[in-house]
Amino acid sequence: MPTQIERYIPPSFNKSILYTILIPEIIDGWDNDIKSYINAITKFEIECEKSLIDLFRQIGIQASVKTDRYSLPYKYEVIGEIEGSVYINHAFNLNNIASVFVKDLLEKNVTKIRFYLTVDVITEDESKRKGYNGKVVYKFRYMVHF
Repeated sequence: MPTQIERYIPPSFNKSILYTILIPEIIDGWDNDIKSYINAITKFEIECEKSLIDLFRQIGIQASVKTDRYSLPYKYEVIGEIEGSVYINHAFNLNNIASVFVKDLLEKNVTKIRFYLTVDVITEDESKRKGYNGKVVYKFRYMVHF
């Protein structure tokens, strides 16, 4: 049961797809470094987890997140990706990806979980073409809780 967190760190922070999560950090005095990026993405992950807990509650799934989020040894991982688009916030709208996680839980008839969510903002593709809008990769990791 893995517990290690590995993050994709963008090679530069000047890509438009990053602005959605970085704007609050920029307003608060952005340092343009890896630590500030990780703080920004962690805040976004926590907001998403809160939204998922509320969504799961509405459909009868009891969900919780550990205080030390990444220490949870997960058994299941569901990965969802949203391609970047001209509408810059599209890839960061949790509603566009939550159905992937809900579907997995409902198919397994899960009613109680502990989970965490990691988010990687991919800013370059393999070809490093300039017109690439990026993508956001959501990794929903959980354990069935009894």
